[in-house]
Amino acid sequence: MTLRGETTSDGRHEPGLRPAFALFGAAALSIAATVLSGCGSDGNNVTCGKGTVQKGDTCVAKSEPTPQADASAGGGPTTDAGAGGAANTGGTDGGAGTTTATGGATGTGGTTSEVVDSGPPDVIVFKGVLSAAPGESTPASSGKPPAADSIRLAWELATYPTHPLAALKYEIYAATSSGMENYQAPIAEAPAGSTSFLVQGLDAKKNYFVVRAVPSEGDAKDENTVELAATPAYDDTAPSAPSSVKVASATSTAVTLSWKAGKDDDTPSDGLTYNVYWGTKTGATTTLGAVSAPGETTATVAGLPAPKTTFYFRVVTVDAAGNVSTNKDDFAGKTSADVTPPVFGGCYAATDPTAGGATVVWTPAADDTTPADAIRYDVYAFEVPVTRDTPFDKIQPTATFTGGTSGQIQGLKNGTTYRVVCRAEDSSGNQDDNRVTQVFTTKLDGTPPTFSGPNTDPSSYQLDSTMITLSWAAAMDDQTDSNRLVYYVYTSTTPGGEDFTAPPIAKSDPGVLTVPITGLLSNTQYYFVVRAVDEAGNIDQNTNELALTTLVSFENDVQPIFTANCALSGCHVPGNPPQGQILSDGFSYNSIVDVMAGESGVNGIPPLKRIDSTNPDPTKSYLYLKITGASGITGNTMPPPDPTGSRRPLTETEKNTIKLWIVQGAKNN
Repeated sequence: MTLRGETTSDGRHEPGLRPAFALFGAAALSIAATVLSGCGSDGNNVTCGKGTVQKGDTCVAKSEPTPQADASAGGGPTTDAGAGGAANTGGTDGGAGTTTATGGATGTGGTTSEVVDSGPPDVIVFKGVLSAAPGESTPASSGKPPAADSIRLAWELATYPTHPLAALKYEIYAATSSGMENYQAPIAEAPAGSTSFLVQGLDAKKNYFVVRAVPSEGDAKDENTVELAATPAYDDTAPSAPSSVKVASATSTAVTLSWKAGKDDDTPSDGLTYNVYWGTKTGATTTLGAVSAPGETTATVAGLPAPKTTFYFRVVTVDAAGNVSTNKDDFAGKTSADVTPPVFGGCYAATDPTAGGATVVWTPAADDTTPADAIRYDVYAFEVPVTRDTPFDKIQPTATFTGGTSGQIQGLKNGTTYRVVCRAEDSSGNQDDNRVTQVFTTKLDGTPPTFSGPNTDPSSYQLDSTMITLSWAAAMDDQTDSNRLVYYVYTSTTPGGEDFTAPPIAKSDPGVLTVPITGLLSNTQYYFVVRAVDEAGNIDQNTNELALTTLVSFENDVQPIFTANCALSGCHVPGNPPQGQILSDGFSYNSIVDVMAGESGVNGIPPLKRIDSTNPDPTKSYLYLKITGASGITGNTMPPPDPTGSRRPLTETEKNTIKLWIVQGAKNN
């Protein structure tokens, strides 16, 4: 039968066994295991070769004895001046032949040899195989399943202290009798980093296994003879759940859990692994966060998305056959606060200076909690050297950028040398402390931009009752690109009344050729002057003025006319108003706009709406005809004169306000 194999734990798969052979033929397995260099096996006994000693079931390098003192007067070789040997005198080796007895004379006048520490022994530290258990459950089949043929082996990772960078793979040996493994012919090889292996193609009887670590470099050999036996069988019984689950430690992005081992009928505790699942609420722990090594009762779930946050975890036991414990209990664990700043090398260039700034460039920072595109970069600009005492925590950054690899700083003095430092800050407010400094000098600029002011075409503006949006063509400057020019807006309610010494009413963003002016009074005329500003702070001095009037507001301008003159007791108020027309605040707009007039369509009067919002001609709105006394209406002009003086006809200004409101579309503004 040809063996097959696979590795687990490190996620890699061993496609086949090396070398492939018919397992456990009678002739092959009747031969005793070949004695390898330094250490051989004789059944369950250990025979250690030259330069090694037995320690438990393994052979380790024998420690070198401490060199003896050299007693020769002239620094000659050290000898043992025992019986049959003469004493060394005057630096002459007086012994004849080798002396091994005691009680002889001792040389005099010699020197002492230096004791040399040879360091740790050149050995591989490996416990050998720790678990051998049935490696599969009964396969789904409509008929009788084939005989079981698999055993899963498990071990702890080996180490090689004198060669810490060496890769350690694992050779697997097998026999059908104890101690009969052929160490010159492994049946399989597991790659470096693996902690278990599924041996397949076995006969349905007891098999014996030894696992040895093999380094990619160095002279040490692992010659352990730790042997475990197991018989292929199907295992369908789930292990018990782990107990005493608790949080052992936590960081801002990870939680380490520990527990007491579960139990299984076939797999020893050294062969059990544990899956750890997590979620953001109890009962929803479905994300696999960690898989323990065989026999380990602790695991760390890393990469949790937020610091100082409670997460929920579920730990299940997995046996060698893949059966999983059925527990559903969750355990809460909280990540710690994020106190680690990003790893950042600062800005590596400050280039392309302008009259008011420059472009700074950096390599993205890395952080344990904040993704790269959310890391903030604060740029500090100084006119003085940066020292170890520069208090960055008390200084406002000149510019701030989020993500990216570069940014343009602006608003600096022209013709000035600056030192800039860039620092990275994560979402928890931790900022790195680099003081990497780049130096540049802004361009000298004393000439303001050339600018003609805002557009004079009224159709280019957006108007509302409290807002006007201005626009203009780009200015030109000798040193600042047009996409970096800023525009200041000054305003007044009288011609030429703008105060250019006061702050502007609005500022555009760099390069933007439009700006909304908000908070204006309705139905009011304003005068505007727009000026261009370059990066050096030079402002053009144009006085080109634009006059614009905000729209009429129904609520602020029209409704007060109705309230004062029409929505009076016994008239157009809720109850029984004339023609059903209510002009009280809160009712009037829906009562008149796009509603047919009660008097229209009779006595030869054409059908008209009280207010037609679709027609800017006020003579097509019946209410306007009534308040102006135009021909073609029924009854008197409204409101009618009142002998008591409580009502009066509307003034021309009031009539014009309603007229303008209709012309502008009769908006409910």
